Amino acid sequence: RFLIDSNSYTRFLEDVNNIRSLTSSTDSLAIISKIDTLYYVASERKSLFNNSFYPHTFTQKEVQEILKSILSAEMEYLFIDNRRVKIYNNMVVDYIDVVVEGVMDKYERVGSLNYVDIYRLRS
Repeated sequence: RFLIDSNSYTRFLEDVNNIRSLTSSTDSLAIISKIDTLYYVASERKSLFNNSFYPHTFTQKEVQEILKSILSAEMEYLFIDNRRVKIYNNMVVDYIDVVVEGVMDKYERVGSLNYVDIYRLRS
């Protein structure tokens, strides 16, 4: 829906180009965003996860599994939606902040694109 607006689409493509420049086409990525599938397809990158990050369908257990996957993969970069994404349903976490808080020991925020923030693995 947001890509209908030409300005939004242009900003999305800027994000895609930045993701491409920071990552290898052979590596899996973690993009925590309500439009993650669009990012993976447009950037021609593989997802670390078997499913898309549809925030309204994740339970607390699934969010913890996502965190475990991210932390064990030790990817150089992680991309997290910089728009506050609420997660609704039974037994769910309220905000995407749970993911951010869960990775902060290993990753630091190093920049912000139009729709996602960039986190880099701490050295």
